[in-house]
Amino acid sequence: DHQTLIIANTELLDEKDVLIEFIEKYYRETEDRPKYVNADTAMKIESAPPLQKPQRGWRKKLLALGLTNARQLATASLSSWEKQEQAAVKALTQIQKGLALKDKPARIEVYDISNIQGVYAVGSMVVFTHGRPDKKEYKRFQIKGTTGPDDPHMMQEVVARRLNHTDWPVADLMILDGGKSQLSVVSELSNLNKNKVVALAKQNEILYTTTGQAIRFKTNSPAFLLIQRMRDEAHRFAISYYRQRHTKGNIISKLDEIPGIGPKTKKILKQKYGSWENVKQAPNAELEKLIGPAKTKLIKNS
Repeated sequence: DHQTLIIANTELLDEKDVLIEFIEKYYRETEDRPKYVNADTAMKIESAPPLQKPQRGWRKKLLALGLTNARQLATASLSSWEKQEQAAVKALTQIQKGLALKDKPARIEVYDISNIQGVYAVGSMVVFTHGRPDKKEYKRFQIKGTTGPDDPHMMQEVVARRLNHTDWPVADLMILDGGKSQLSVVSELSNLNKNKVVALAKQNEILYTTTGQAIRFKTNSPAFLLIQRMRDEAHRFAISYYRQRHTKGNIISKLDEIPGIGPKTKKILKQKYGSWENVKQAPNAELEKLIGPAKTKLIKNS
């Protein structure tokens, strides 16, 4: 038989202290008290059987088995957040060394642009704090000052607007998804710290610096996997905002083409159905109840 007790907050304790805490806790909670306990250290503990260190025979083998089991359990039971913490520290250390940063980048901001031929263009900023997504810090930008399919200048607009927010925490590293062209245009910003901005190529996770270096971390290294995850998260966030804008814009643009459908009706239909396709598929009786027979006829005949 075996039982397990995991003791937390042991960073400041040595193995002897951990053993004492374990023995004391266990024998306070059990009535099964042997004459002695096999242990790696011989000692007397108040309110517990004495600890003896076996030197040979089956008792020594039993202790060795217990030690093996404990080590395996410690590895297996390492909580997921601790594993993530360790991987994040390794990744950030690798990024720091690879990019020759003064410190490990505690706050990394990753930017992406999403549009189709410049229509409904949006930008996203996702933030990773100490290697983990910090979703409360995510930001979305509706592109306002750039027209047509011009991703580099859209990226410049987004970064410029972000830099104007001096009340936001300062980034230790800014990653632009898109490559050299985005980096070149963004680097024109006068208030940009060029030592803390890199561009990420669309393929192969190659990072380009403002000094012309191309850096690629080993595949499946902690740094490579973290960069890949940050890029995917920025892309996902940008795409979700683009789809949201596109869906809203689509229904409004279709309704704009129908004479006799005013702003109030557009708002009602957008809130109720969300897309033009849903409006067209809605039953006549449902629409008539919502906006009246005349406007329903206009929509159905459009």
